[in-house]
This record gives sequence, structure tokens and C-alpha cells, in this order.
Amino acid sequence: AKRVTDVRMLIPVLPGLEQKQLEDLLPKILKQTPNVVKEAFKRILSPYRAGSGTGTGPITPAQLLIALHHIEGKGEDMKGVIAATNLCFAEKTIYTSEVLAIVLTQLLEVTPIPLLYMRSVIQAISMWPRMISFVLNILGKLVTKQIWRQAQVWRGFVKCCAMLGNQAHSLLLTLPASRLKEAFQLHPALHNPLLQYVQSLPAPQKALIDKEVLLLIKSPPPDATLTVQQPINIGQPLPPPPFTPRVQPTTPNLPTTPSTPTKPPTTPLPPVLPPP
Repeated sequence: AKRVTDVRMLIPVLPGLEQKQLEDLLPKILKQTPNVVKEAFKRILSPYRAGSGTGTGPITPAQLLIALHHIEGKGEDMKGVIAATNLCFAEKTIYTSEVLAIVLTQLLEVTPIPLLYMRSVIQAISMWPRMISFVLNILGKLVTKQIWRQAQVWRGFVKCCAMLGNQAHSLLLTLPASRLKEAFQLHPALHNPLLQYVQSLPAPQKALIDKEVLLLIKSPPPDATLTVQQPINIGQPLPPPPFTPRVQPTTPNLPTTPSTPTKPPTTPLPPVLPPP
């Protein structure tokens, strides 16, 4: 098992190994071809497959998915880790909402939060919509952990809030104003629905909202949305404001005489340039 080439020989006996042995082998398994990886995970999860498994194995489904989230911190190829997590999520009869709740709860205690954490959160609610209340609770804990300090996980957090729609409005109102502004920049479509939600609140509830947050929500969406569109793949950038095309026709005429701002030297120039 010390060499990558040995991994394929071990696949038939994977269910007979110990948990630590399997976890140590995972990085090497992920370097194999997709078919080999798929067969390996089929063997590892076979004890838990309904109708054919014993229900006990060297590593539980939850432990396997948790171990995969830790691999990316060791410099392994992220594509391989993502493909492996997809194999787990494809086993819906094994990765029930209860199993995924265990995984997400335990990973929430890891510092820093694993890079693929929010990806798994989004996959979980896509598979099991009944987990929305559980996920909202997780997102609230991520706010207390100041998740915006981890840029990649923070982008996933904002994307998840956008997916949850009006169910995430109360959560968004708990963000500091500066972070809510960033959320609007990352996903401009969050702004108007949140504004409508705040406007619909009774006056006593509205009075509980931080004044800075309330002012930000009532303001137009920040123009900075256009400056962050390159590293972000979430949503579409806002179209340019309607008044920009009118400004453009006047700008080409301005730089034609930038070096002669005074009137006396400019008197001989008009005959030289043809009329527009």
C-alpha cells in the first residue's frame, strides 16, 4: 500500500481494512482513473448498501465524507476530491439527511472551515429540501464564526443564501453592514427582495435592524458589483445604467485638445480639424 500502483490490488479487500488504513489510502485512491475510484468507493460503501450490506464497515459513510473534506487541506487535487464527494452524494439511500446532518455538524467545528464545506451544504439541501431549517441554523453559526474571513467559503455562503431566497432574509439582516454590502456585490439579486422584505416588516421589527444595515438596504445597489465580477461566477453582472450611453458621445471631443486648454492658442486650430 506504500506505492500508488498497489492501490488497485487492494480494492477487493478495502472493506476489510481498518479506518485509519482506509483514510491513509484515500489520497492515493483519488489519483486513480475515474473507473477505479468509482469501484473503490463502491467497495468501501458496500456494507451500508440497502439489501446487500451488513450495516457495519471499517469506516462509516459519515466518516468517509468527513475524511474527503480534510484531504483538500493536504494539497491534493481538488477535482479528484470533488469527484469523490459527488460519488458519495450520488448514494442517496446511504447519505440520508440524518447522515449529512452529522457530517455538516462535525465539519462546522473544524478551523478553518474546509474549502468544500459550503459546496456540500448546497448539495445537501438540493438532495434533501427538508434540511433547510437545519442549514439556516448552520449559516447562523457561520456568521458568528465571521466566515467572511475565508473568501472562498464566504462566496459559497452568499450563494447558498441566494438559493434559499426569502427564507434567508432574516439571516442576512444579522450580517454587519460592510459584509452585507459585499454580499450584494457578490450576488446583486439579493438586494431588491431583501428591500421588499424589510419594507413589509412592522415598525417594531424594523426598529430592531441595525441602522447602518437599514440605510444600506434602502440605498441603491452598490456600483462596485461590476468590479468583482471576474473572480465570481455567481449570477450575472448588472447592466450599465441607462445614462452612460449619453455621456459617451461627449467624451471623444474632450481629449482632442487636452494640451491647449486656454483660448488664445486654440484660435488657429479649428481650420485644421475638419468639422464633425
